[in-house]
Amino acid sequence: MEDSQKPEPPFLPKHIKENWIGPPDPVSKIRPIRHFIPENETVIEKLLREKHANVLEWNHTYWKKHNKAFKRERRQFVEQLQERQGADTAVTDDQMADFYRDFMERNQRKHRQYNLQWYGHSARLLGLAGLVAPLRLLRALRLLR
Repeated sequence: MEDSQKPEPPFLPKHIKENWIGPPDPVSKIRPIRHFIPENETVIEKLLREKHANVLEWNHTYWKKHNKAFKRERRQFVEQLQERQGADTAVTDDQMADFYRDFMERNQRKHRQYNLQWYGHSARLLGLAGLVAPLRLLRALRLLR
């Protein structure tokens, strides 16, 4: 994810001294993160930060698309139900439960693929974090001396 590809939300501060987490996106429900970039950032730290930002963007894109589809299909379900039963008829909890179950069944394969990809991304990030943690510990110890 390059900075020039996507405009920054206006509430994200430009200059920070630690990671900053913004409010959730109204559609994806994913919180944006602005990562602090230290002056002495190593190549592996930069790689971890960039990979983390890419995973966050991938996650945001998936959930934005999923949530839009869910809302669209839910709206269509309610409209079709009201056409059959009359516009004044309220949708019951049981009817909505049927919709939710059907929606989840139709999207089960997509969710499984998402979970497998999420596990892969998380494992790679953990591996990089395992390389970065000792570097940061050594840096902190040198500062204490």
